[in-house]
Amino acid sequence: MTDIGLKSGMSDEDKLGRAIALRAIAEKTKELEAKGASPMEQQTFVQGARRELARQKPDIRKHELSNEAARRYKEYNSQGTSIF
Repeated sequence: MTDIGLKSGMSDEDKLGRAIALRAIAEKTKELEAKGASPMEQQTFVQGARRELARQKPDIRKHELSNEAARRYKEYNSQGTSIF
């Protein structure tokens, strides 16, 4: 069984940097809202900023967990059954 959520693939320094970046994204989103940006524009900004953050400061553990989930999904569905 996988120990989901127990460990991160990031150092404390990386976690702090990520937290600061997420806070900056939140503040920028509030600025966009105050300037009249639509919810769609705000969401687009947040998704793009978070994607770029993940590219610059990847969490290796999350990547491993997502790969494991995809592998298990494919394995399960290759047996002729479907969970969806």
